Amino acid sequence: MAQRPEFNSRQKFVVFRDLKFAGRTFLEGQEFPWRSIGCSVRRLNQMYKARKLNMLDAQEPVTEEKLLAMEPEVKPVVKEVVKPVVKEVVKEVVKEVVKEVVDTSEEDKKPELSDEEKKAKKAARRKAARKAAKLAKGE
Repeated sequence: MAQRPEFNSRQKFVVFRDLKFAGRTFLEGQEFPWRSIGCSVRRLNQMYKARKLNMLDAQEPVTEEKLLAMEPEVKPVVKEVVKPVVKEVVKEVVKEVVKEVVDTSEEDKKPELSDEEKKAKKAARRKAARKAAKLAKGE
């Protein structure tokens, strides 16, 4: 099926197939003055989807000159030589950063709790939650 432009009520419409509307007969190729004859946008859209109307501005073919005018200008790429000095500087910075980093993995670890300590902690959380709920209710 052929692709059609999306419906736009701001465009002018032309009759694609002969049709009768508002007691008048419109012939193929004739402009359809939908505003002056009291046609709603909804009805206009229905007739467009039924392929009884075409949008006038959408029918204009695009010429080669217009296509060339629409194309963006392509600028030539200028190649610049980047010296490998950057790699050496990066290596030096990485070495300095590595020296500054201290291994804190043992200090950051949390102590492992036993099962009894975990249960006591969980019970304390429940008790605090119940107390907070009672205070919220106003008891």
